[in-house]
Amino acid sequence: MQLFDLTDKNVLITGGTRGIGFAIAQGVKQAGGRVWIHGSSEDRTRRIAEENGFDYLYGDLRDQEGLDGMLRPFLSREDRLDVLINNAGKGELITIDAVSDEVIDQVVDTNMKGPLYLCREAVRYFLKKDSGNIINISSVN
Repeated sequence: MQLFDLTDKNVLITGGTRGIGFAIAQGVKQAGGRVWIHGSSEDRTRRIAEENGFDYLYGDLRDQEGLDGMLRPFLSREDRLDVLINNAGKGELITIDAVSDEVIDQVVDTNMKGPLYLCREAVRYFLKKDSGNIINISSVN
């Protein structure tokens, strides 16, 4: 039994190459959606996309310039984006007293700034077409 129908919907999933993001991508495909996975490594993202019948984008979520170079061209060449799923995240399994400034910067840039940048661009696009959905996934970590 299929719970929902995503036929003819373009769905972009950040962090779609592994874990929860990959499972979401499989579910979106099963529900008839066109899956766009995002990953930070071009080779890995391309390979996983090809193996699973997904389309792909790659880029560093911590870098506004990189995101602009990824999302804006996507939005200009695709007929539409229907759903953005912000799933990518970074975390370290260490106690807070052992966390370096560098790790804090990486976590904040990946888990907070990246999704905010993507939401901003997606909302600008969604407002023009008066349609669209954003799903933000986070962790208790």
